[in-house]
Amino acid sequence: MDQTLVKTEVAVLVLLLVACLATVSLRHVKLPFTVLLLIIGFGLGFLEDLGIPVVHLVISPELILFIFIPPLIFGSASRMDSRLLFRNLTPILTLAVPGLILSILIVGGLLVWLTPLTLGQVLLFGALITATDPIAVVALFEQLGVPKRLQILVDGESMLNDATAIVAFGVVMSIISSGVWDVGAIGDALVKFVLVLLGGVAVGLVFGYVLRFFIRMVRENGSLIFSLSVIAAYFCFIIAEDWLKVSGVIAVMTAGLITGRYNLDHVRTEINKQTYSFWEYTAFVTNSLIFLLVGITTARFVIEPHAYTPAVIVTSVLCGLGVTILARGVMIFTLIPLINPFLKEGPINWRYQLVSFWGGLRGAVALALCLSIAVDFPGRGLIIAMTLGVAAGTILLGGSTIASLLNWLGLDRPQDMNRMEETQALFLAKQGASQRLSELRTMQIFSEGVLDEVEKVYTAQLEQASLNVEGVWKEFLAQKDLNRQIIWLQALHLEKWQYQHFYDMGVLSERNFQRLNLSVNIRQDDIQAYRIPPTLTSFASLEGPLEKGWIRSLARRLPLSSRWQKSQELIQSRYEFDMAVAVAGYRTTQKLGDQLQRLPVGIHRELFDDCIRWYGDMSQGAVASLKTQEEQALDLVWVTQRQVATRSALASARKILEELANEGFIPWETKEKVSLELESG
Repeated sequence: MDQTLVKTEVAVLVLLLVACLATVSLRHVKLPFTVLLLIIGFGLGFLEDLGIPVVHLVISPELILFIFIPPLIFGSASRMDSRLLFRNLTPILTLAVPGLILSILIVGGLLVWLTPLTLGQVLLFGALITATDPIAVVALFEQLGVPKRLQILVDGESMLNDATAIVAFGVVMSIISSGVWDVGAIGDALVKFVLVLLGGVAVGLVFGYVLRFFIRMVRENGSLIFSLSVIAAYFCFIIAEDWLKVSGVIAVMTAGLITGRYNLDHVRTEINKQTYSFWEYTAFVTNSLIFLLVGITTARFVIEPHAYTPAVIVTSVLCGLGVTILARGVMIFTLIPLINPFLKEGPINWRYQLVSFWGGLRGAVALALCLSIAVDFPGRGLIIAMTLGVAAGTILLGGSTIASLLNWLGLDRPQDMNRMEETQALFLAKQGASQRLSELRTMQIFSEGVLDEVEKVYTAQLEQASLNVEGVWKEFLAQKDLNRQIIWLQALHLEKWQYQHFYDMGVLSERNFQRLNLSVNIRQDDIQAYRIPPTLTSFASLEGPLEKGWIRSLARRLPLSSRWQKSQELIQSRYEFDMAVAVAGYRTTQKLGDQLQRLPVGIHRELFDDCIRWYGDMSQGAVASLKTQEEQALDLVWVTQRQVATRSALASARKILEELANEGFIPWETKEKVSLELESG
């Protein structure tokens, strides 16, 4: 038996076990999970040096680039909202291309004076260190309810930045190898830079559409979809990066975006959910191994002897960290204000800029690039030390403080809204408990003394909960803007819940569910930026400009029968969209009014009036659109109405069967049998 293989297998299993144990035992520690893994990995590296063989894996550029990166990029891209990405493509591209070049020049220009490295060496370091890896930050964004636009800006920039950094690293390395630094060489390098990126897009398009073709044939088989996606991710990266010498990251990202959009529109919801869980698990395994191995590699490097003195290494690492942070700050706070006046989606405010700046962590790709430098390359050891120092420093510094920054900027779910939700929920829960006790008293199966005792406790608690709600509202009455923001965010939550309910019932398609979620996310960004009332997004405005152009281009090439079919699908989709908006708007106004009546304090009606009026107008506008569509395409509208009515009736029947089985009126076997009869019609 090959002992090396066994040791490697054991090492991987041990690292995954460490990650699982850390997830369970350290869940209350207020640090991002990836930061904790980095610290744990650093400790494991020292244990190994003391003679305890904890791990035997050696991190390498091939391991990161060809094993870890493809599933991470593909999974992230396939789950990303491509519409939201295209709506923010201008700032993302600005940071990933001109921003990268600016950052390389700043890092190189300063570090050539602050470290023993030559100009070529510091430019090489500048190219690799610009690859951002905000895994810890993006995970926190999802937990804290950060605006979707900010999430897509950070996540989208990271993916494109990884690609451009890899290409820039190769370009700088080729110039260093040639020894020519004239204008012609730099011009050729820039041309190569663009061609490599465009080549990656081309490869990704081919793989994306080929994968769509195969998924169309097996779309009822989730296991085959998973397998084909993994195969496509790895082959796409290998062919692009290793065979064609174009950007593998861009290729995989493009293929992932195409596949993800296709799956949303044509694959069953259950399989899409399974696919999401699969990529989530893949991300957990991959990120766990990456951050543990980065920590172990850092510890090993600290222990090993080096050509440079400790003072030189420490000074260079600190200079590298400071200059890298400075370069990112200059890039963010210079380029974003320059393009803000031209952004159709509105300017990126200073709070988003600050989070993007502080969330620019460095990680796996930067480490892979520095380790890929030839062993005999001058200054390699110092470049690796600086990369490890910057990666560890930004992860520990930025990853551990980003939550506090988001809270200070008010970009997480605001603390005031949390207080309002908690106090109101506690009051309503105590109110329900008191009502239940009154019902028990009428049943006459409990002694009066017991009920009096329990009721006395709950009455006191209900009175206190009522005072708490009244106190919070009175406190907020003096802060008009905060009041309005909280009310509107609650309304958005109610609206979004309605769409989720329609989707779960099966009366709302996956595509429209995604459109409506995007609409809510855009308005949430407006409200959190105190743009109240928010902009109402229409059905047409939720398609990205690139997607619209692609659809128009295809439409001109489709045969007449196919165009008619697409036109029918569009009419039915729009009618379903407006129907959901009309109902959700009406129910949101009703629920806001019900909430006012149930609260124990007389809240000034005018605080809610503009929100209730806006949702009423939204609902009425959708109803007017429905009537117009009915007049223009009665037959198609009737088909849609029939489908929605049938799905609604079926969902209600299923719910009644579920309640009957839960309450013991019918056996579960009967429930399942009747459910099958309902499904068969």
